[in-house]
Amino acid sequence: MLVDLSLPGVSGIDLIASVKTRHPELPCAILSGHGERRYAEQAIAAGAQGYVLKGDPDELPKAIRLMMKGERYVSKALQY
Repeated sequence: MLVDLSLPGVSGIDLIASVKTRHPELPCAILSGHGERRYAEQAIAAGAQGYVLKGDPDELPKAIRLMMKGERYVSKALQY
């Protein structure tokens, strides 16, 4: 499941947390234009396998391939 951070009426992070309680095996990730590291940390804590920043068209397919293999992906711009 790929969701935006900002959704009408709910945050993508809250949506992922809710979905993961019912479907823990479902790979979930945030695709966002918000480049603050705290959002990526919150998404991972909520159960997301990834946090991908919008902008680089090559990054999303790479992130999806890694997440489908069970790996976690966070955009390089947000890594420590």
